Amino acid sequence: MGIRSAGLKARRDLPASYSISWELDLTRNQKAAIALNLAGLPLFALFGWVFLKAAALLHPAIGTRLFVGQITPYPFVFFLIVFAVVVGTMIIHEAIHGAFFWLFTRSRPAFGMKLLFAYAGAPEWYLPRNQYALTGIAPFVFITLFGFVVIAVAPLAAGQLALFGITMNAAGAVGDFYVSAKVMLHSRDVLIRDTGVGFTLFSPGNTWNQSNESQNQGRDLQ
Repeated sequence: MGIRSAGLKARRDLPASYSISWELDLTRNQKAAIALNLAGLPLFALFGWVFLKAAALLHPAIGTRLFVGQITPYPFVFFLIVFAVVVGTMIIHEAIHGAFFWLFTRSRPAFGMKLLFAYAGAPEWYLPRNQYALTGIAPFVFITLFGFVVIAVAPLAAGQLALFGITMNAAGAVGDFYVSAKVMLHSRDVLIRDTGVGFTLFSPGNTWNQSNESQNQGRDLQ
């Protein structure tokens, strides 16, 4: 298989002509992991505003009566429901990543949880650029679309919870946005290995050494 065709589908082996072009390991680069989490805060505000405006077109009352006000006598129930939405959204997010990894590799993905994030990965596979970028943004797209369907057809309280869920999911996808955008800046014949906590992009004909790795690890997200 030639270089041009090597990046068209997921594969277990890396072509001999390929070498590392870019790498980010969130377990070794704690500064990057913290920066991505902090970047989610302004995104939460931005997506919250955009999604609220869009949701109001489907359900005009969604912003006129706060969900918390509807169950004020039951604060524990409120926090329990919000916690369930947070955890459920996170699980669904990673499950969608996993489903796309399986779709492209036909192999069981890896799932896990770290202190700052949950993850799904395909550590034994090399995915081409477009498949990897699609896997990266899929949870944002599918959860957002499903959330707006719920907003349009469900009772007010459920719609408000859905609005919170899709906003939280969008803010939490900051790492997906960053890595997918980074990958799409490269040619279509690159291959990406995703361990779940680290991302390595391989390009044909590149040279790589330890000093480059140290410089890139230090530069990422500074």
